[in-house]
Amino acid sequence: MKPTHTSIVSNTARPVPRSWLFLCACIVLALVMGACGSKSKKRPQKSVSANTTNNPADVITDDVEAPEPKRTKRQPRKAKESPSRPPKPVPAKAKPAVDQPPKTVADVKAEGTAKEDVKAEPASPATEEKKTAAVEKKSITKEEKKAAADEPAATKTPPAAKKRERPAPPSVHKAKTAPKPAERPLDLSQLVDRKLLARTIDAKTGLSELPMTGQDPSPNYNHLRLAPIGSKPGLGLAIQVWRDNSIGAARVRFQTFRKSYPEASDNRTVTTNTFFSQYGDRIYVGYLVTRAKVNIVVSCTTELCTPDSIVKVALSLKERLQKAVAW
Repeated sequence: MKPTHTSIVSNTARPVPRSWLFLCACIVLALVMGACGSKSKKRPQKSVSANTTNNPADVITDDVEAPEPKRTKRQPRKAKESPSRPPKPVPAKAKPAVDQPPKTVADVKAEGTAKEDVKAEPASPATEEKKTAAVEKKSITKEEKKAAADEPAATKTPPAAKKRERPAPPSVHKAKTAPKPAERPLDLSQLVDRKLLARTIDAKTGLSELPMTGQDPSPNYNHLRLAPIGSKPGLGLAIQVWRDNSIGAARVRFQTFRKSYPEASDNRTVTTNTFFSQYGDRIYVGYLVTRAKVNIVVSCTTELCTPDSIVKVALSLKERLQKAVAW
């Protein structure tokens, strides 16, 4: 006979133990938390290589491809500031005045106490070091100046050896050149003898020289005005001498003078080229010394000279001119 298995079915099932239920719940909770943590921690990691660079193209991630580097615009280079010249401070713009209420005595006292507190604060160590360095520099420069002043003149190097001066431009050279000395006017000392002239015009007190207006003296012209000492102001005796470079120029000048003097008449009392003129209280005698290329005009007042005496003065000048060495 075959054995028969009979199942015993009970109406009441055995309950699952609580420890097993708690263990299963913990396992499920751990699996859920592990899955959440792995998702949050997944990030692109950099591949470690022997030669690492900062180039973004070398960065490799697990899920996302590396983006291409963006091209940035080239910015212009800033001009380098020279260390010797610090930038100039920009003055602060003045703020527009705002209507404020008038300050009271208490406000003024508070501001004064605040300023005193600011002054009383000690300076920082950096500022004190700067001040001491500046003081030491000044003292060093003063000592160097004293030492340079105490050195003998032989040890000092001349300024030319220290720095060679650049040549001055042509305009400066022209300015530095001394101006040419003024040319001497025509010398009349060999023509005029005052004592002889005083005897000729009967000036017993002698003759003194007076200024004369008109043409300025030059190498080819000069004049002389004489008057008796103590006499009244007036023309007196005037001698004018012109010297030309050629005989032709001297003759042209003589003809010009003859035409310019009023009521001039030709005569030969002094030379072959002589004119005589009288206008009012003045007498004129003009003549040309051809060989010397000289024109002479003698003028005098009627109170001092007569026609004969003025002709004698002209003859004495002609004789001395012919004997003069420089002429």
